[in-house]
Amino acid sequence: MEILHRLRPGEPAPDMPVFDPTGAVVSLASLWRERPAVLSFLRHFTLIFSRTELAGLPGFNREGKALGGQVVVIVLAKPEESLAFAAERAPGLCALSDPSGAAYRAWGLKRGNAAQLFGPAVWVETAKASLKGEAISKVSGDPFQMPGTFTVSTDGIVRYAYYSLHAGDYPGESRLMKAIEALAAVDKQG
Repeated sequence: MEILHRLRPGEPAPDMPVFDPTGAVVSLASLWRERPAVLSFLRHFTLIFSRTELAGLPGFNREGKALGGQVVVIVLAKPEESLAFAAERAPGLCALSDPSGAAYRAWGLKRGNAAQLFGPAVWVETAKASLKGEAISKVSGDPFQMPGTFTVSTDGIVRYAYYSLHAGDYPGESRLMKAIEALAAVDKQG
């Protein structure tokens, strides 16, 4: 059984190397040094839930930018896989890849168990996504990887941490907007 440290608000954010869509190495800390960041670790771009989550993030990115922040998507895929998908599904978002999963582990994101990946709650979310026109497609990366969402202020401190309970569980619009607003308020004080 994999034991990983789950980050809590108030803890330092792990700085890990990830890749931009061209394959260039990017330090996660470079993303929040100048302005606060929302980091959305998706399972990978090809899964139905990742695509559903991506659909709402450009709007949050506009609102986040208006508050002085940014939304960053991190996916368990090769850089070249993220380039085409990000252009189609997440225009305007900073989309980075972590093909080895090292950043996921550093942020305490574990691999899911059978209930988290195939339980009743997952089927409910699959039905909701299907009604929005999404469909299950070819899997790339690790289909067992669990997602999570975090906010980090410019001082490198985690201000919000959301560990998904199952494969289709994401923070939701209202919860994420409150986290963005709180992040902006913290950064204005700092």
